[in-house]
Amino acid sequence: MIAPKISHLADMMIEKFGNEASGHAMQRALEMHKSGDADGESLWLKIFEKIREIQDDSNNIKIN
Repeated sequence: MIAPKISHLADMMIEKFGNEASGHAMQRALEMHKSGDADGESLWLKIFEKIREIQDDSNNIKIN
């Protein structure tokens, strides 16, 4: 059940960093990569992808 946790973390990142959330998530993934933490890198890349998905969805909402 990692998917709900990813969504929750992505939501928290967006709440804290707004439009900069994906950049912060990618930075964390790069830090994990540099330190050799493949699991941490994978987690942060999933969070990054979820943030982008959420932000893309919210930008595509049409108001009548």
